[in-house]
Amino acid sequence: MGPIQNKNLIYPKDTCGRKFSATYYNRKMENGEIVPRTWLFIPKISILSFVDSYNDWRNLTKSLHRHETSLTHMKNFLKWMNLNTNLKNKTTISIHILKACCKLRKKHRMSVLQRLVEIIKFLSAQNLAFRGSSDKLYENNNGNFIKLVELFAKFDPVMESHVERALQQKNRVHYLSKDTIRKCKYYSIILDCTPDASKTEQMTLIMRFVSCDNGIVNIRENFLGFVDITDSTGRGLCATLLELLEKWNFPIEDMRGQGYDNGANMKRKNNGLQKLLLGKNPLGFFRPMCCSYSKFGH
Repeated sequence: MGPIQNKNLIYPKDTCGRKFSATYYNRKMENGEIVPRTWLFIPKISILSFVDSYNDWRNLTKSLHRHETSLTHMKNFLKWMNLNTNLKNKTTISIHILKACCKLRKKHRMSVLQRLVEIIKFLSAQNLAFRGSSDKLYENNNGNFIKLVELFAKFDPVMESHVERALQQKNRVHYLSKDTIRKCKYYSIILDCTPDASKTEQMTLIMRFVSCDNGIVNIRENFLGFVDITDSTGRGLCATLLELLEKWNFPIEDMRGQGYDNGANMKRKNNGLQKLLLGKNPLGFFRPMCCSYSKFGH
């Protein structure tokens, strides 16, 4: 850790043909031992500045010796070595502060998660719908879940700060994912249909996409919600899906995959959902999501 000595740089010469040499990066002791001068370095961007400020190359050896044996240099060099050791051992004050901040942030997020789980448990126990026609904070018809989040924020400092950060876009509300998917452009869809307790056919929609944050690539799957289905044929499902993609501003041209079970309305040769979507986008390759048991039938 510290400055890097680039020994391959080409240094400019003075009028007498003398210049800085990479051999000066080492110091020869009186007993003949060679000791590297780890403190000496010349950044590439400041070579000319260095040459302008010092060009007595004939007496450079004496100048270096005078500098590195001075009390000021030895004190500062010792401080640098101590800092280097502390950084390697992660014992600096800044690291302690960072660890404390991470601990507080983790505690805060855990507190937020506990409250969100309690909201989910309450709505589930009362058999109440979660979503509304809007998924934004402080809008009409944004559903019971977000409305309860807003209610908690009125009286609870933890949820209040969480909602404030969400509104300021410092930290996106993690249970709303369409904006994240849209940034990643290409996506695959995974869906399944099943009747709910009221025997209403519902479609479950999940999107898979690749995110790249700070150079780290992750394959992610985000649940987008349940959709009531009135027409469970291949054409009906296709129309519903295309309507949702248009509503959420996901171009069908960016779809790169589709996956569902091997039901007739999904895989039918002419009117199955996968065939109809391939007609809209030939790059939306189909793969059954129930491969583990589809070969044995349903």
